[in-house]
Amino acid sequence: MAYGLNTLFNFGRVTSNLIRGAAGSEGTYTPQQAAKELTSYVTEMINPFGGNSALTFLSPTVGDLPVELLTNKDFRDAPVYKELSPYQPHLSRSGLYWSTTSPSAVWTSKFINDTLGRGDDYIPGEILGMRVDVQPDVIEHIFGFMTGGLGRLVNQAADTATSNIPNVAMGRWESDMIRTTPIMNKFFTAVTDKDRAGDYYEKRDDVLAVRRSFRAAMQDGDRQRAIGLRNRYPETILIMEPVNKIDRAIMKLRKKLKIIRSNQRITDDKRRELEDKIDTRILMLQNKANNLMQNI
Repeated sequence: MAYGLNTLFNFGRVTSNLIRGAAGSEGTYTPQQAAKELTSYVTEMINPFGGNSALTFLSPTVGDLPVELLTNKDFRDAPVYKELSPYQPHLSRSGLYWSTTSPSAVWTSKFINDTLGRGDDYIPGEILGMRVDVQPDVIEHIFGFMTGGLGRLVNQAADTATSNIPNVAMGRWESDMIRTTPIMNKFFTAVTDKDRAGDYYEKRDDVLAVRRSFRAAMQDGDRQRAIGLRNRYPETILIMEPVNKIDRAIMKLRKKLKIIRSNQRITDDKRRELEDKIDTRILMLQNKANNLMQNI
């Protein structure tokens, strides 16, 4: 929404939820929760950094790139790249990318890691003793920063020519193609799985961190610490087990996805069909978790 209008919209939404008790923990919505949400919306509106981090705002333009890569936040405060999960430390970074990531960036990342670095999906490639496995989105972000709008236009045109056009010619259409097609992507925009997944992983880490601390307190018999965590994170404590269950389900789906992608006995069309089904299921689970974590 235009600057400031989102606060008015959210004020109406919060007021409606407060009257109906339609949101929040266990179907309730307290004045404290409403005040907390409204404060965050107003703070965001008057934020002098304009949605950017303080480091990005204060650093010179030439310093934006390393700051954004170090903090994994772009100018929209969205994640730049997928981070390696603590549950999957054995995977190579070259295989971590969004469905909207430029195919040329994916190819470049895999070429550097697999061909030049002699790595694979699990073993990071090395050149002169240095790891060279890097997320494709890092390459795409650096290229976009260095070349600007013209570079992104050329890159999108190349991706459209090598990927989108052949798919359309074969009767396959995916909504994400719009975002990688020059000109069209200026008229049709939507929230992507990258945006949703970014919200999910960021909040999931916070929820699971509280869960680990709470479970450790319970196992140690530290009742005072457990009570302190309940008082400090009441909403998080209520949803931490459902979120953990959802996260475990997503991990199992990602393992299935990896098996499908490495199976050479199935056709490309069948592999794409199975991948789409799993991706859709993962997105549904992430949306479900995001709904649980909306006040976190």
